[in-house]
Amino acid sequence: MPNAFAHPARLRALAVAYGNAAPSLGPFRFLDLACGAGHDLLPLAAQFPACEFVGCDLPDAIESGAAAARECGLSNVRFVTRELLEGRFDFVVAHNLYASLPKEEQRRLLALVARSLSPTGVALVSYPTLPGASLRQLVRATLARAVRPEMSPNEQLWGLRARLAKLERHLPGGASPSLEVLRGEFARIRAEAESRPAALLAPEPTPLHVAEVMGSAREHGLELLGDALAATEDGALELDVVPNLVAEGLTRVEAEEALDLLANRSFRATLLVNSGHATNPAPQYEALLPEARFAAQFGLNPAALDLSPGVPMTFESARGALIQSEDVHVKAALVTLTEKWPHGLTEAELRDAIVEQLELRDLANEETRAEVQLDAGIDAVLELVRRRHVELLPWSPSYSDELDYAPRLRKVTRLELSRGAFITSVRHEPVLLDDLFQTLAALLDGSHQLADCIRVIGSRLDSGALALPEFPSEPELRARALQAIVLGGIVRLRNLGVLEPPLPNQPSDLDEEST
Repeated sequence: MPNAFAHPARLRALAVAYGNAAPSLGPFRFLDLACGAGHDLLPLAAQFPACEFVGCDLPDAIESGAAAARECGLSNVRFVTRELLEGRFDFVVAHNLYASLPKEEQRRLLALVARSLSPTGVALVSYPTLPGASLRQLVRATLARAVRPEMSPNEQLWGLRARLAKLERHLPGGASPSLEVLRGEFARIRAEAESRPAALLAPEPTPLHVAEVMGSAREHGLELLGDALAATEDGALELDVVPNLVAEGLTRVEAEEALDLLANRSFRATLLVNSGHATNPAPQYEALLPEARFAAQFGLNPAALDLSPGVPMTFESARGALIQSEDVHVKAALVTLTEKWPHGLTEAELRDAIVEQLELRDLANEETRAEVQLDAGIDAVLELVRRRHVELLPWSPSYSDELDYAPRLRKVTRLELSRGAFITSVRHEPVLLDDLFQTLAALLDGSHQLADCIRVIGSRLDSGALALPEFPSEPELRARALQAIVLGGIVRLRNLGVLEPPLPNQPSDLDEEST
């Protein structure tokens, strides 16, 4: 599956915020160490055709990746073994590799990262960390006792799932902090059993302290920049802990280690730069303005959509945190960002959009249009950027908003669909497709028009191959429901950015029907 936090725009945004890079993304070189068959690289290469991507791994993996790149028609991605790796890169990613290596191999990996990193580049090295990962180790060890060597992989996986279900049945009631942490760990393992069963059966890497990793990194001329992942769900704790502890005399690494303890952190995606670069203890996202783009998708309750002053509205972030505001400008900003997703808006565009939202609801007046009020609204959104509920990136995805009557999935997405139920969105996030959407997506090869898709989906429902709750049986209602399902599904795939642009001289007015 793709690692959204390793997207080059997100890495560049953090490098700028921590004081280590210019805001422009520009053409770049991207290196993925332990790239496997290119699950992360291929969607990025398709998204950034003017940039160069290199995957490095063992021969079997890179052969598979190279074949996949050829199948997708991508000429800007190469796969090589470590011995053939050449040049320097703006981004170097080593995800979930470091902790699984012996000590000497860890040192060699960091030496390779340092050797491959351009003078102003940023590297990402991810690993399980303490103290949070200790609970995962204990849970995994308990589950592993259900596995015997003579079992097949499928039998081992079902044994783990059965043991997990038994543990969950005997989990005490109540809402103590420790129980909530354990429930969360059970939920993560259950999700992993669905999405990455092979990883669940693999040996668990040894968790590491950030100080241990940085001690070795410094030997190779690398310095800590920050972390690509928030330490807490609401993102609030890390805003103050690290800068305050640094101000009280702790080193940056000591402060980060203290944050891991206070947040019970279980995983890090540590960002590294070449030594000698001054970095901020806390990210300054204002450095990305005015050209960077705000983007976010919040869960909204349409029945509670009220931008009037003093009326509280609750927004659920993508990480599950609840954000409440009574401020008209903040509410208008978050509604706008959700409506525009996955597109991003510059600061100027967001200001204009806030006013438009208020005008639509007859809430615009001299006070709400005042620059000081709009400034306060933007500052509130920047606070949500600092807490990582809103993104501010030097990039916004480019894809066609048009639809035609014979939609086509991107080649990369068709390849992903042939491998499983997860596809990569235009913002490089994993999206799990249910049976209905997998069936619909598989039809979108350019040869099936809208009527064909409706007929096939209807046939699958009639045969029982697909099931939908409360699907109408009356012919007219059934026909309308089928059209709405198919149109809605195609629009959803369009909004994920996984459709090819319409071919020239082809009808492209599906949007009119979908409304």
